[in-house]
Amino acid sequence: MTQILNFGSLNIDKVYSLDHIVNEGETISAISYNEGLGGKGLNQSIALKRAGADVIHAGFVGEDDGDILLDYLAKNEINFLVKKFLEILVML
Repeated sequence: MTQILNFGSLNIDKVYSLDHIVNEGETISAISYNEGLGGKGLNQSIALKRAGADVIHAGFVGEDDGDILLDYLAKNEINFLVKKFLEILVML
């Protein structure tokens, strides 16, 4: 079996559905909201695994919701070298 180390992004996509494109100065409510797991790197790792490769995914996830992404990798039997990080904003 081929073993592949994939370095890439892991994201939680946040999708808002609207009834029209918002105009300048306009505020509207979303019709619906969905979240999906993705990121170019994560999608590649999933595709490689489904094609039969032994995949190790390397990347970074956030402190708040990173476990969701790590659980998804584990559920899909993808080994990972992922570091959690806490984002710190510095204001000058």
